[in-house]
Amino acid sequence: MDSLAGVLIYQEDRQRAAAEAAAARAEAARIRAALEQEG
Repeated sequence: MDSLAGVLIYQEDRQRAAAEAAAARAEAARIRAALEQEG
């Protein structure tokens, strides 16, 4: 997603894409932590 952010034309689109990528990484980390606790 980070590489895609560099291709987008408008600054706000790049900022939004970066924020969405960061949120997705945080959510993935939360899910991994939850799965590790269950295991």
